[in-house]
Amino acid sequence: MLRETLVGTAAFLGYYLAMVAVLFSLSRWLKLPGELFRKLLHVSVAASAFVLVHMFETWYLAALAAVSVGLLSYLVITWAERFPRIMKALRERAPGEVRSSLTLIFLTMIGLITLGWGWLGAEARYMVIAPLMAWGLGDPQPRSSGRDGDAGR
Repeated sequence: MLRETLVGTAAFLGYYLAMVAVLFSLSRWLKLPGELFRKLLHVSVAASAFVLVHMFETWYLAALAAVSVGLLSYLVITWAERFPRIMKALRERAPGEVRSSLTLIFLTMIGLITLGWGWLGAEARYMVIAPLMAWGLGDPQPRSSGRDGDAGR
């Protein structure tokens, strides 16, 4: 159990570190437009559910890893908000947007793991991925297609 916790959490954290490095490198080298960077960030964060589902055999250890990495991310973003240049690189539209988005996605991830995998059983653990990927692919879609998501209201 300790090995699963350490290896799984290290893989989950490693995914986030690699994701950030790749996205910032692509952004810098290819001069990605802001909305494309944001869409890639959404999809990458949502895809992290694949790491949890594949690296853990126990739902509560996967949830614990999500709590740990979520808290660490929250602390890092809170610290980084003191540096406007970092937040500009993240394409933040409003102050605190990245922090609140990460908080919501990690809480959602923990809830889905607990309900979908913990309550329904191990055979249902892949159901955690579908709603997260729907958010990752769908949330940035209206702006990238040139439509405002609030236009119909």
